[in-house]
Amino acid sequence: MSGVYTIDPGQPFLRVLAQGLILDLGDGLADALVLLPSRRACAALRETFAVVAGGRPMLLPRLEPVAEVAADEVLLVGGEELDVLPALPPLRRRLLLATLVKKQREDQGGVTDEHAIRLAGELATFLDEIETEEVDLGKLHGLVPDLYAEHWQGILAFLQILSAYWPGILANEGAMEPAARRRALLDLAVRRWKARPPRHPVVAAGITGTVPAVARLLALVARLPEGRLVLPGLDRAMEDADWTALERTPAHPQHGLFLLLKRMGIERGEVRAWPVGDPGATPPTRTRFLGEIMRPAETSEAWQRLIPPPEEAVRGLDLLEAPDMPKEALALALKIRETLETPGRRVALVTTDRTLARRVNVELERWGIRIDDTGGTPLDQTPAGSFVLLTARALVDGLPPVPLLAALKHPLAKGGLEQGVFRGFVRVLEQAALRGPRLAAGFASIRAALRLRPDHRWNWTTTRDEIGAWLDVVEAKAAPLVEIARPEAAETRARVVDLLDAHLAFVDWLASDETGSADALWSKEAGDALARFLGELRDAARDYPPIVPSAWPAFLAVLMGTVAVRPRRPGHPRAVIWGQIEQRLQQADRVLLAGLNEGHWPRPPDPSPWLNRAMRKDIGLPPAELSIGIAAHDLFMSASAAEVTLSRARKDHGGQPTQVSRWLARLEAVLVASRLERQLDAAPHWLGWADALDRPARVVPCDRPAPCPILAARPREIAVTAFEKLIRDPYAFYAEQILKLRPLEPLDAEPGGAERGMVIHDALETFVKAHPAALPADPLGVLVRIGEAAFGALGHHPEIRALWWPRFLAVAAWFVERERVRRAGLRRILVEQTGVIDLALPGGSFRLKARADRIEIGAEGAAIVDYKTGMVPTARAVLDGLSPQLTLTALILADGGFRGAGSAAAAELLYWGLKGGTPAGKESDPTVYNRKREKSVADLVAEAREGLSRLIAFYDDENTPYTAIPRPEIAPVFGDYDHLARIDEWRGAEGAEETP
Repeated sequence: MSGVYTIDPGQPFLRVLAQGLILDLGDGLADALVLLPSRRACAALRETFAVVAGGRPMLLPRLEPVAEVAADEVLLVGGEELDVLPALPPLRRRLLLATLVKKQREDQGGVTDEHAIRLAGELATFLDEIETEEVDLGKLHGLVPDLYAEHWQGILAFLQILSAYWPGILANEGAMEPAARRRALLDLAVRRWKARPPRHPVVAAGITGTVPAVARLLALVARLPEGRLVLPGLDRAMEDADWTALERTPAHPQHGLFLLLKRMGIERGEVRAWPVGDPGATPPTRTRFLGEIMRPAETSEAWQRLIPPPEEAVRGLDLLEAPDMPKEALALALKIRETLETPGRRVALVTTDRTLARRVNVELERWGIRIDDTGGTPLDQTPAGSFVLLTARALVDGLPPVPLLAALKHPLAKGGLEQGVFRGFVRVLEQAALRGPRLAAGFASIRAALRLRPDHRWNWTTTRDEIGAWLDVVEAKAAPLVEIARPEAAETRARVVDLLDAHLAFVDWLASDETGSADALWSKEAGDALARFLGELRDAARDYPPIVPSAWPAFLAVLMGTVAVRPRRPGHPRAVIWGQIEQRLQQADRVLLAGLNEGHWPRPPDPSPWLNRAMRKDIGLPPAELSIGIAAHDLFMSASAAEVTLSRARKDHGGQPTQVSRWLARLEAVLVASRLERQLDAAPHWLGWADALDRPARVVPCDRPAPCPILAARPREIAVTAFEKLIRDPYAFYAEQILKLRPLEPLDAEPGGAERGMVIHDALETFVKAHPAALPADPLGVLVRIGEAAFGALGHHPEIRALWWPRFLAVAAWFVERERVRRAGLRRILVEQTGVIDLALPGGSFRLKARADRIEIGAEGAAIVDYKTGMVPTARAVLDGLSPQLTLTALILADGGFRGAGSAAAAELLYWGLKGGTPAGKESDPTVYNRKREKSVADLVAEAREGLSRLIAFYDDENTPYTAIPRPEIAPVFGDYDHLARIDEWRGAEGAEETP
């Protein structure tokens, strides 16, 4: 039964192959050699033999992957391959190429180490293609530079240098290009079998032969006395004109098989159908229908004469078009879940979109389903890999809060302690030092932030000494890498192995538990892969040129991203995720072809940074579109299964519009031409189920919060600054004053109003206290020097000075001029004074307190001045009692609550807006509205006294709730507690109820 065969696309390839071999070879099956395209295909055929045998014992043939001939495999060539040099390890190869790239770019201003590594990856791909397609690198010297743009001339010059020096580098390494070694081994096998044809059966199955060396081997197998070549999905029914046109159509799915037969000198008509078939397979009408979709563009006018195929051509084929990727992933997960409900049924998701594959896997976890993703997970995206990269970014970049906390809070981080204890230290560090305005780089800034945090804001049981001692340990362990990467050494360079050793010393400590063991990092699949990668990197980078330390995280991330980590423990036995390559020759009862958008199916040929299209053609490389033809063949084979879903999303994971795959667009065109558009199941119910899955049957919004704590829990002491919150949003007052909840400051924040106000208040306070009566001879100079000291204390927050020092200078000039005016006739000035009064109310004694920025005592009474570096309350809000801070402060003054003020009563209330803009400062009197004084200070104080008594009495009633935003028209624009009050939820519900 020697010769060339094909198994039609609709047939389960491996099953009918196994059945045919058993039927053909009988007892000689165990002596046969079966060559397959990959190790995965070998494993799948091994399982298929077991299924076909039905439990009977069977001696299997030798199954070998033709595309993965390795150094220790003597199967094909006996001992002759020992004369073939080993392949250059991938990591070593990439670093050697990166070294050449860096040297080539020195005359052009250089290139970053990260970019050099990326370009080296592209260069390695180029060399693979050169060797695979058997193109002599020396042909580069035949290219005429003047025919190309100046940019390409430079690249061409580098490639010509590469062709001259790379062979010598390989000789020094005692190694070969991986693709060249594979070709050499395959050619050795061809020579050996030509000289001594094997007596046992040799079967090559499922290999398209687009690689010349593989094509030579297949041609020989087809002519061996006991040879059999089984092609995957050759279209024997294609019209001759269309078949001939394939030579000019590299993007067609049959192009690779066309070239293979041409290289072998075999006519399509000589290819026979495999003698065994599955009567229950997809009907040939589906194959012919898909063939129309893939028809070459130059013959697509045939669609106008298309004879409508029977409905069975699209039976079992459905289309799922989701509005976005999350919905597509959930619908696909539902399809997988539904398939597994039927015992024995297998389902495969096939996609080239790794983001979609991960999303589907995550969605399946809601049902406890874990399925194998044969594409694996990039090492940098595993917990172990991300841990290493986060520590690199944290230490090398100067301890920025986000990566530092991400590293310290990582599940693998223990720092030699029990994890709960370690996390406790990290939480204190975060809240006491890392939250708030951005710190300067280094541990010194963190220590300064801890030291300068006021005692009244140290709210943790962990003491300053304890957190300081813990931080000493962290700093000591991080010191080797921090020292190499210190900012002042920005222009120096370090050896990769030195960076690696310093980095891994910290990583190993940070991952160690209280017993000193870091096994949690180095165990399991990701830990093993990480350990292997780092060991290979240490060896491969032994002579790599020193790099800028700041490039270390990116350098490491690029290399780690090339390592795929695959789980050892198998997932669900009847569900799997395959990539484009992994799905070849595989079979399942239901196939989900997902992510059918341009850019994924197919992936566009990558624009090579090394050769343009004209150059490729000139040296004899195939057109870049050949990869599209291979992808088309993979899609053609998968879509020929009995039950297929074609899915796409109109928006990607980032919300950007997508473009439908060309093949899906052609499908719709052929459906219209065939008048079958109504027969294709659009599967809308899957999207409906996906929508309904997370949608509750009935939405019951919460009521407006209105907590009613007991009287004993209600505060009996309130600062005047809290009353505006009590008036405008009582629930926020409740959360802050009764529940004692405080909003966390943002991480790595821009300097905000609080910091600005603090430093300006401190400077003005110091100035006025030092000169309470007469101004100094040079008041502006004195104030500027005081300001320098105040800003200097915040040296660990460099952006505060950068942003606000120029504004402070403007504020200082305005302030001094205002002081000159106001000091005339003043007896004294009180600054940052605390005032307190106790009021006897029906609910018990109540204390009102205030801290006044400035109280001026003069002959006609006192003036209360409040410095505002942010928004200044409007006069209307003060007059209406909505912003009562100044009037309540005046009340405390009137009742003698400020000791230093004696019996003075407030005659003037003022806001000084100190923003440092244009103008730098502004004085406003809140008793004046529309240039008219509406009320005297005495009137406002009397109203404040009465209003305060009513308000406190109102909330002294335990039946009075602290209602969230009782009057929306006076509600604050932003509130720190809005999310706790769930405002959007109940406000929307109340609005809906009010709608007629």
